[in-house]
Amino acid sequence: MGKVMRSNMKTILLAGAMTLAIIGNTQAGWFGLTEDYPFYKQSDDRTAFISTATYECTRNTYAEGNTLRLTSGQVLSYCGCRAEKLADVITKAEIDYAIKFKNANTPSFVPKFVKAHNECLREIAMN
Repeated sequence: MGKVMRSNMKTILLAGAMTLAIIGNTQAGWFGLTEDYPFYKQSDDRTAFISTATYECTRNTYAEGNTLRLTSGQVLSYCGCRAEKLADVITKAEIDYAIKFKNANTPSFVPKFVKAHNECLREIAMN
C-alpha cells in the first residue's frame, strides 16, 4: 500500500480520535459512544467526525502534493465522501486502538478505508 494511502488512513483514525477528544473529559457513555459504530447514526459526534476527517484529508492531500491530481472541488468532494462512508463503518474498537497506539490501523480498518477510497474516486470520475 502506498505512502499516501497509509497517511490518509492515519488521518481518518486521527479524526476519530480528535472527535472523541473534542467531546471532553465526560464519560463516553453519556454521549452514546458505547455503541459498536459510534458515528453511524446522525448526531453531533458524527458531524464532528465527518468535519474533522474531511479537513484532515483535504489538508493532507495538498501537503502530500495532490498525487491524485484532483481539482480543489474534487478534493473536497472526495474527502467528504470518504469521511461519510467511514463514519458509517468505523468501530469504537478501531478508534480506541488508534488512540492507544498513536494512530495505528487495525487490520479490520484497512479494507474499509480502501473500499471508501475506491468508491469515492469512482463517484468523482462519474461526475
